[in-house]
Amino acid sequence: MDYDGGSYVVIEDLEVEKVIACWPTKDAAAVQPITRFVTGITKEALEKPSMTILPEEEWPDDIPSSYVRASTETWEKLVEEGWKRGLFQPCPEKEVIRDRRGRKILNGAGAVPKEKNGKILQRFISIFCPINAISQKISGDEATLPYVGQVSLLHIPEEAEILIDSEDMQSAFNLFEMPIGWRGLFCYEKRVRGRCLGLNTDEPCFVSLKTVPMGWISAVGGL
Repeated sequence: MDYDGGSYVVIEDLEVEKVIACWPTKDAAAVQPITRFVTGITKEALEKPSMTILPEEEWPDDIPSSYVRASTETWEKLVEEGWKRGLFQPCPEKEVIRDRRGRKILNGAGAVPKEKNGKILQRFISIFCPINAISQKISGDEATLPYVGQVSLLHIPEEAEILIDSEDMQSAFNLFEMPIGWRGLFCYEKRVRGRCLGLNTDEPCFVSLKTVPMGWISAVGGL
């Protein structure tokens, strides 16, 4: 669904300036370890990513594939800007999760339109269909969150009205840093020169998300 309650929204190709305008500023992403704010089985699952992976016999025969909706030039610019802000990190190839045949399970990325300050910008979306297909959801306290249907329980006098505002001042997904063990699961299919991720090399490097992914099966449960 789109931000105005529409039934669907089309995933767009990434555009550097439109995406960056919605991203946090430098040193404003991954500012707190997510494990500081959860307890019990939720914390255990976040600290041990292997707990969230289904047994191999439950994996689909054909794991979905996805791709990064951007040219190499655009993707490298975005990754470099994201790395500067604390959103991305490099991932060693040996840590990338693989299927039964040894093929890497890599994810895609795209954007959805986002109106901000009267401009149509883009919100970065991780398309994690591949990793979601072999994962089980982390169950947190999402069942306790408020939802719009609860307003039906309120009595609103005739002279009053209710205002609902879901606009976020800061995307909560970008505030929390995931444990390092997740980087092999959160990799994107399009690699970049290591220099874009702060490494002193032009060799291709896997890009991994450092914060909570929008598009991940456990995004809400993990938070």
